[in-house]
Amino acid sequence: MHFRYWVGVLMSLLTTMVFLASLSFGMRLLEIAIFIFVAIMSIALWVEMSFVGPNFSEMFKGWTVGFVETTKSDIFSLAGILGAVVMPHNLYLHTAAVQSKRQHIKQLPDAIDKAVKYCSIEPVIPILVSFFVNMAVVSIAAESVYGSEGASSVGLTNFCTYFQSLKGGCLLWATALLAAGQSGAITTTYTGQYVMDGFLQIQLPPWLRCIITRLAVIAPSVVVAAMFPDKLNQLVNVVNALLGLLLPFAFTPLVKYNCSENIMGDGNASRGSEKVILYFFAAIVWAVNATTISAKGGGFFGEITLDMESSARKALLVLLQVVIQLWYAWWNFSTLYESIDGEQTQSTDRFLDEAFSPLPNDNDDDSFELS
Repeated sequence: MHFRYWVGVLMSLLTTMVFLASLSFGMRLLEIAIFIFVAIMSIALWVEMSFVGPNFSEMFKGWTVGFVETTKSDIFSLAGILGAVVMPHNLYLHTAAVQSKRQHIKQLPDAIDKAVKYCSIEPVIPILVSFFVNMAVVSIAAESVYGSEGASSVGLTNFCTYFQSLKGGCLLWATALLAAGQSGAITTTYTGQYVMDGFLQIQLPPWLRCIITRLAVIAPSVVVAAMFPDKLNQLVNVVNALLGLLLPFAFTPLVKYNCSENIMGDGNASRGSEKVILYFFAAIVWAVNATTISAKGGGFFGEITLDMESSARKALLVLLQVVIQLWYAWWNFSTLYESIDGEQTQSTDRFLDEAFSPLPNDNDDDSFELS
């Protein structure tokens, strides 16, 4: 059983490298691949949910007003869901996807406005799909796992053992898990290439950079999967919670730049209530994750310090917690309210612009105007 975990990690390396080898075919291939994987995952989970037969009235009640029964022990799970649904790297990837389409759009005000409108709607659909996928997972867990012996330690590796009596239950779960894993590996890898190019400006050929970055990530993953096969469920939960903690570092600058006239020009979001709404969401994202750091049930300092007796160790941990919280708040709000001087310029010699450009076609026009 333990053997297949690290083998699965190596398989993800192989399949991801295959997709990276197709960079020259453009971003459209990536979008199609992700769509197929998400569709497979969604169908498998919803079919499995139909086999389990949840109480739909209670399920929708839980999703609408269930928050009134939230306990402290749920905070860690909520932070994990936030990190799993609104992943920080997806913000970068969507930006890259939008940038890859700009060469096909005439730089006219009306065409740009329509392109921005459609590109703004585009990420909403995957988030809605992920909501219903999570609904299926939670419903299956509520009907088949909740209240069972050892339910508190259930995770990806042993989830299907609780509904083996369902014909095809474990097969459907494995199919959904495989599709989700491949989708996640591909999106994070593509995002990593853009981060390496845009932030670190590593001037290496795309194929060489892909190999180096993938090996740097896969090597520790293989070691962890091989050495700690019984801890993978806990590690997945921690990773999801950490994604939530990292979300402000991607979301807050995005809000700031979109509200800046220096960066966005006339298309900035600083007019009317739009800026207020964006700043409000940035503050909410920070507040949720700041609570996770200190509250009992959050999985971090609150799990350790609140039940500790007074000691030098507790004092040190509390001091560290306060320093982290102050820095977390300072960074978030200073980013929102710090003035931006100068104008953002875009590099024209990006390796990934070339890598994601579709193969030339003599029959295609250089650009088109949205109508």
